[in-house]
Amino acid sequence: MHPRDYFIAQETTLYNLFVDGDYKFKIPDNQRHFSWSDLQLQQLWKDLKETVSRSYTAGYDLLRDDQIEPHFFGAIYLTEESLRSGLQDISDGQQRLICCTILLKLLSEYSSKLSAEAHAGIMGLIIPCLQKSKYGEPYQPRLELDDTVDSFFRNYILLKNSMIERNTYLETQSIPSYMDSISNIIACNAFFNKCLELELPDFLLAENPLLYEKKLLAFIKTLQDFFVLLRIQVKKEATMYVIFETLNDRGLDLSESDLIKNLFFKQPNIAKQAIKEKWDNITENIENEDLTSYIRFHYNSKNTDIVDPKNLFNKVKGYLERPDVDPIVYLQDLLDESVWYGHLTLKGTSFWNNETNEKLNDLLNRISVSHSLPLLLAGAVQFGNSQHEFLRLVNAILAFCFRFFTIGTAKVEELERKMNTWANALRTGDSVDQCIDKMKDVSKDDVFKLDFENFSTKSNDLAFYVFYQLEKYKGSNAGLIPHPHSTSQHVEHIMPKKPGNYWPHVSNDPLYNKFVYRLGNLLILERDINQRVKNKEYSFKISNSNNQDYNHSHLYYPRQVAGSYSSWDLKNIQDRQMEIAKEAVIVWAID
Repeated sequence: MHPRDYFIAQETTLYNLFVDGDYKFKIPDNQRHFSWSDLQLQQLWKDLKETVSRSYTAGYDLLRDDQIEPHFFGAIYLTEESLRSGLQDISDGQQRLICCTILLKLLSEYSSKLSAEAHAGIMGLIIPCLQKSKYGEPYQPRLELDDTVDSFFRNYILLKNSMIERNTYLETQSIPSYMDSISNIIACNAFFNKCLELELPDFLLAENPLLYEKKLLAFIKTLQDFFVLLRIQVKKEATMYVIFETLNDRGLDLSESDLIKNLFFKQPNIAKQAIKEKWDNITENIENEDLTSYIRFHYNSKNTDIVDPKNLFNKVKGYLERPDVDPIVYLQDLLDESVWYGHLTLKGTSFWNNETNEKLNDLLNRISVSHSLPLLLAGAVQFGNSQHEFLRLVNAILAFCFRFFTIGTAKVEELERKMNTWANALRTGDSVDQCIDKMKDVSKDDVFKLDFENFSTKSNDLAFYVFYQLEKYKGSNAGLIPHPHSTSQHVEHIMPKKPGNYWPHVSNDPLYNKFVYRLGNLLILERDINQRVKNKEYSFKISNSNNQDYNHSHLYYPRQVAGSYSSWDLKNIQDRQMEIAKEAVIVWAID
C-alpha cells in the first residue's frame, strides 16, 4: 500500500486549482456555512496587497521570476469520491474559495470600465475560474455552495455585474434574519468592493488608463498565480478527517501554546525555573495534546469576552498586560484548574464514578461537544467534590447540548455564548439548580421535539448514540439492553443507502437520498442480522426463513418496527420519527 493510495498532496496556484481538470467544486451541505468576518477579510486583503508589492514595481510591471515572493494560501482538502461526475467536494478551504470567487467577480466588473479589447482579455483570464461552462453551453458555475445559500450566491454574486444590480436584487428578496451566511456573503462583497474602490478609483482611470489597467491586472494575476496552495486530494472522506485533525489540532497546539508559554518567560521579576515547573505540571495534568484548548476554555470559563482559537495568543497577551493581572497568579490558576480539566477530558479517570465518566464520554466524544468545557470546568471547580451535584450538572449539560446544538439549529457561536455565560455565573455564586433552570428556559421541549422530528445524520457514531440511549430507555423494561458501540451491533438503515432492485416503490423518489438518513429510518441491529438483511426488501428484513431478521432481534426497536409496519416508505419514516421524538423528550430531559 503506497501513501498515494490514501491521498495526494501537490502545490498549485489558485488559477490551476480551478482550471486543471475542469472540475466543478461543491461545498457539501454538512460543511460549515460561510462565516468569515471583517477580521479574516482584512487579513486576506492585506496578504493580497503585500504580495502585489513583492511581485511588481511601483508602476505595476512584473518583477523577474527570481524576485517574486508568492504567498502561501494554506491547504485545500478535496475528496475524490465524486471525480467521475466531474465534481470535487471541498472538505476544507471553502471559506477561502468563496472569498476568492467574490473578489475575482468584482475584479472582472472593474475591467468593464476599460476598452472592449482590454475587458475581453481580462475576462478571458477570470471566466475559467468563475464558471465551468463554455460559451454557448448552459451556465455552470465553477463553485457551488451548500443548498441553503447556493441560489442566493449564484444570483447575487455570479449573475450580477454591478453593485447597482445587486442592490436592486436585494430589494426583491426577503432574507431570514437567521441566515447569517447570506449576510456574510453580502458583507464580503461590500468589503472587497470598498477595497477596490480605494485602489482603482475612477479618477485614476480618467488620468492614466494604462496605469489603471496594469494595476488591475496586477491584482488579478497575483491572486490567480502568486497565491500558492497545497492541494490535498483525499481518496476517502475518513482519511481526510485524520489528515485535517492532525495538521490543525496538533499544529495549533505547538504554535499557540508555545507562544503563550513564552509570554510568561518574558515577564520580569519571575524566576524562570518556577515558570518552567508550573508549565510542565500543567502539561502533565492535561497530557499536553490539548494544551491550547485548555488555555482557551479556561479563559472563556472565567471571562465574559469569548476568545476563539485564532485570537487566543493576542487575547492572553492583552490580559497579561492589564495592570490588575498578576502573571504568576494567572499561571498558578491555570495549574490549579488543569487538574480538574484533566479529570474532565481524560477517559475513565478514577476520580469520578462510572456514571459520571460515561456521561462525560457521551458529551465530549460521542456527540463531540467540546465547547461545553468552559461550563464543565466551572462546574468541576465549584461542585466537583460533590459527586451527586456534579453528576446532576453533567446530565443537564449533556441533555442541553444534545437538544440545543446536536439536534437543534444553534451555531457554535450561540452555544459558546451560553456555556461561557453560565460558567461565569457558576463561578460568581449560581447553584446547580439555577444553572439547570437557565438551560430549561433556552431549550423548550416543543422546540426540541420539532427539531428531532426533522433531524437526519450521516454519522454512524451519532446515530448509534441516539438509538443506544433510546434502546436503554425503551428496552430496559423488557430486559433488552443494547451493548456499547462495538462491532457486535451496527446502525441499520431500514430503507437502505443502496436500494438496488428491492425498493422500486421508493428508490426513484427525489426525496429518497434525504430520507435514507432520517432518524425514523434508523435503528441498532445485531451484526449478524444486519449483514444478512443488508439491502434486501422490507419483508425479508422483518421476517425470513433463517430467523435473522427484525423479529428475532434482542433489541426493542427492530421488533417494534416489525410489529408495527407491514411496509416501509417515506411516510412511515416520518411517522416513526415523530413517535420517537416524543420519547426523545423524555430521554434527554433537562433535570
